[in-house]
Amino acid sequence: MPLEVFRRWCAIVAPHLQSDPPAYDSALEIVVSGLRSSIGLDGPPSIGEQRRARRALADMGMAEHAGRRLSELSYGQARRVLFARAFVLRPRLLLLDEPLAGIDADTRMALRDRIDAFVAAGGAVIMSSHHRDEWPRRTSHELQLAAGRMRYVGVGRG
Repeated sequence: MPLEVFRRWCAIVAPHLQSDPPAYDSALEIVVSGLRSSIGLDGPPSIGEQRRARRALADMGMAEHAGRRLSELSYGQARRVLFARAFVLRPRLLLLDEPLAGIDADTRMALRDRIDAFVAAGGAVIMSSHHRDEWPRRTSHELQLAAGRMRYVGVGRG
């Protein structure tokens, strides 16, 4: 499969996107970067991209923060922006690297519910987590690693 095709249906939420965002990009621009499958923008957002990004931010309860930089938001708010960035693409596959780590219980529950709804609607998730209680409810398979080696591969709990 060509990389460009993969980019159109795969989205990612990972710690590096939160810790190293482009310095001057607003939350809106970060969400638009999800539409372009890029980190940062190579040109200004179109009206259509802005509209989709604003809708994605609103869906995550972050509409009023569209003009703020990630560094100006709380950790949980920044994570919601990254989920808006992922979902704005309307992906078929989500790659999630510790997506619920370090956020408050209410935000964790809201984001887990979003992940569960995505899976229930037919989306696929590959997720790394140190905590089973963060797994999507319909988890089909698990892979446990210990010291970088496979320790267990089996059926999940969904």
